Amino acid sequence: MGRMTTYGDAAAGHPDPDHRRDGVLPEGWEPIGVMRRGRGASAGLRLLRGENGDQAVLKDFSHRGPLFRRTAGALMANREVAAYRRLISVRGIPRLVDRVGVDGILLEYVECFRPQDVPGHVTNEFFEGLREILRALSKRGVIHGDTCRNTRIDSDGTPWLMDFGASFVIRPWLRPITTHVRKIVRQYDDRDVAVLKSRVAPHLLTPSDRKTISTRLPYRGVLAFGRRLIAAVVVRVFDNRAGSRAEVD
Repeated sequence: MGRMTTYGDAAAGHPDPDHRRDGVLPEGWEPIGVMRRGRGASAGLRLLRGENGDQAVLKDFSHRGPLFRRTAGALMANREVAAYRRLISVRGIPRLVDRVGVDGILLEYVECFRPQDVPGHVTNEFFEGLREILRALSKRGVIHGDTCRNTRIDSDGTPWLMDFGASFVIRPWLRPITTHVRKIVRQYDDRDVAVLKSRVAPHLLTPSDRKTISTRLPYRGVLAFGRRLIAAVVVRVFDNRAGSRAEVD
């Protein structure tokens, strides 16, 4: 397997020209590369190295203006931190290292790969492991929201679930409908696993997987529309960069 970063689509090790502009860096860490440049409502990812040689990923909205960072950026970071704190000790989830500034989080760096880049290493055990991760999320009241795009595999064939930017933590006031919500979420989780399997290891598909993929899920159109609407509103209302165009990822 070739070396690849946690998020797969970036050039870790490239110098980061933006970090001087953003003074908020965790104490004892230095930037060593850009993993993903921030765009629209999507946070940027920078690879950092600590004084002891450890590496971590800084996720923040330094590509946005101060108003966005103090409002929408802070809200999104708070939501993601809540998910990671609920998932402490769950295998296959990166560890939250620290909260950084108003809109940043520092995460454990895990070297892994996109499953489609190493198809020969993706087995039935990998998908069973992914289902176990999703079951653990359900028990702890966390909905990931973007499983297919953010599942990775390490050199041992172990699944990892990354990027909880689209996640939702079920709060106590939702307890009366928790059972109903989890039932719907399980349907989405099962479909996401089957869809990922169809993309990276179609020879492993079972009749049950094919049926799951073809089943129409409740609220799918509403959820997709709502996600795009929220992203558009957040960027256009809170983006205050002088002379800039808002972008929606």
